[in-house]
Amino acid sequence: MSRWSALRVLTIGVAAVLGVIFIAGPPAPSPAQTPPPIVLKMGHWVGPKAVFAKAIDWYLAEAERRTEGRLRFERYWAGSLAPGPELLDALESGIADVAAVFPAYFPGKTPLHNYGQLPCIGDDVWVRNMAARDLHNTVPELQKELDKFNTMILFYASTSSYGILSSTPVRSLEDFKGKRLRVAGEQAKLVGALGAVPVGIQAPEIYTAVERRTIDGTLFSPSGVTAYGLQDVAKYYSTWDVSGPMVYLGINKTVWNRLPRDIQQILMDVQLKGMESYHRLYQIEGDGESLELMRRAKVEIYKVSREHRARTQAICHEQLLRPWAERMESRGLPGRRVLEVFQERVAAYERQNPFASR
Repeated sequence: MSRWSALRVLTIGVAAVLGVIFIAGPPAPSPAQTPPPIVLKMGHWVGPKAVFAKAIDWYLAEAERRTEGRLRFERYWAGSLAPGPELLDALESGIADVAAVFPAYFPGKTPLHNYGQLPCIGDDVWVRNMAARDLHNTVPELQKELDKFNTMILFYASTSSYGILSSTPVRSLEDFKGKRLRVAGEQAKLVGALGAVPVGIQAPEIYTAVERRTIDGTLFSPSGVTAYGLQDVAKYYSTWDVSGPMVYLGINKTVWNRLPRDIQQILMDVQLKGMESYHRLYQIEGDGESLELMRRAKVEIYKVSREHRARTQAICHEQLLRPWAERMESRGLPGRRVLEVFQERVAAYERQNPFASR
């Protein structure tokens, strides 16, 4: 083929290619890359197998599901991010983005939030969580207290009612006298008023303390008992129905403000839906399974009489609730208002409780 013939063929080929491009149009742009998920560090002091952890994890997993993977939580259980008493500080500093906040660990930092540690105000998880949610939406001073630590509440997580696990039986108010009982927060004043000696130690230390008989027992929910294997070292449990303490799942406010609005809304939607799931996982399934484990471990479970429970309630109201409210008022905090609203909302939700017959 001559040089001119070859050039003619090449020219025709190039023209053909350009024609195809002109007809087909420019190549389609590559699809936009999916942005990486937002990853938040979540800290809790309990281990991942505890009923409490499973109930909290429901909230986290449901938020992840509803955001279709755009939000993900890195779980740090068993104090691996920070110990329980340091988790509020971890939230403030940004070490934790999300964390379980237990006001009884630092009563002086968030004194008004200790309303949730007062015993004898409701014995149902769903009721107390819903009442706490309403309370925080009604009394702005509660959020102002958390503002000092750059924190807001994502989820309300009351523990279920506390009974008494002990090395010797506690079946009446008289049986409290002289017993050294591990308690948290305002419970100390209750057991002190009943004649016992309150001892403040962290939950992971209870097993050894009971085993060595440095304490006689502890106030705990059934799920709390089995979470730490305490059914192996103490064989008497009295279902006293003392209100379990309130715990919150908090989030760093700077982190919250950076979240897309639709993700913020999802987290709030899951909060409300999660109240029922939390109750089912913690109080119905968790406590039910825990009581069965305790029975298998030969723990004697005793239902305290109505008389002794009524006497306990009277002591609570006269020696704990009113004095707490007055102490808050003396510090310029609305203790009476907080107590009044919380008790009113607990009573209202007890009438609406979907789990009352279960």
